[in-house]
Amino acid sequence: MPKILVLLVTYLFFINANSQKIDFDRFIVETEFAKLPKQYTDPANRTYTLKSNLETALQMNTRELIQIYGFKETEKNGQLDIEIKAGSMTRGTAQTGSRLVENKDKNGKVTSKYTVYYVSTINPVGSGWLTVYGPKTEDPKKAAKKERKRKKDDDEQKPEKVEEVNPFLNNIEIEKPLVETESKKRTLIASYNNGNYSYTTSEYSNSRDALNNFELNREVNFQNHLTSYKNSIVFNTNRKINDLYGYAPEIKRLKFHILDTEKHPEYKNYQNACNAIKLILKKLVYNKPTDEVKQDLNSIISYFESLKSKYGSSEKSDKKLRHFTALNLATIFYALDLTDKCIEEANYIIALDYDKEDGEDFFEDATELQEDLNRLKMSSRRLIEKE
Repeated sequence: MPKILVLLVTYLFFINANSQKIDFDRFIVETEFAKLPKQYTDPANRTYTLKSNLETALQMNTRELIQIYGFKETEKNGQLDIEIKAGSMTRGTAQTGSRLVENKDKNGKVTSKYTVYYVSTINPVGSGWLTVYGPKTEDPKKAAKKERKRKKDDDEQKPEKVEEVNPFLNNIEIEKPLVETESKKRTLIASYNNGNYSYTTSEYSNSRDALNNFELNREVNFQNHLTSYKNSIVFNTNRKINDLYGYAPEIKRLKFHILDTEKHPEYKNYQNACNAIKLILKKLVYNKPTDEVKQDLNSIISYFESLKSKYGSSEKSDKKLRHFTALNLATIFYALDLTDKCIEEANYIIALDYDKEDGEDFFEDATELQEDLNRLKMSSRRLIEKE
């Protein structure tokens, strides 16, 4: 009789343990945002002028190749002034080199040796520069430091410095030097580092063959390098300027969690909700409002919210369900740029204490996004151009 009782208790324990088991699988949704730039620009005048000074061999139609997302090119008085320069390039001079090759046996003894020859260029010349003049937003930490210094100076009450008057310039009009304004500070000056050209042949058994190969392929290799260099000028210019000012489209991978326990009563509804999320969030576009997507997600958000109270017990399985459901809600709010709601959900995850680090990560991400949107005077990561 005791043996049967033990088996029964073991069976009941096994059934209860399995009833509490609940699994979630991760899935990824890719969606589009406008990448937020480092500098703020007045949306009423997002224009730029482009000047290029390229050597003859590097000539190209930069106006068609350079694109700053959210900006339009203008002939003059652009909010940004962009200058691209690339100087003359030379092929350099040929120089023969050599090295000794030794063959060794398994004991390290040299069994044979011979010399191989190659030809390479020396003293090649090439340089390029990108300069951007435009608005420069001061870093908040630096601004706070300046403010503290200003207050300290005020407390010390330093006497105001009086500018001395040159008696020889009385009644003479003097042109005052131009003061660099806040709206036209130089924000970037960068070099195109791969402008230098170099080429080395394969190795040959004699120097004559190496030199013949060098001369035979010298022009082709130089022209290939010019093409590569021109492409790098376009790529680096677009990348650097859009990093500072542009609102280029950017694909982000959002992590969600789907209930994968078929015996759970919410399995079918949870699966449907997550499958709907996959389709709805793909409708987000970097230059379109999010209103329609928000509307489409309302029923899913309401469903997830209801689960937090419906499964509010202290059971481990219920707590796990609430945790991953809150993660899904936080991800939805983050995707929609609803930072306040995302922070609220992050605090819920932290307080639940199933895995509070997940909540802390969301709190940090949402706070940073909120600060960036405030800095750029935007309500979302969408580039909405006014008609």
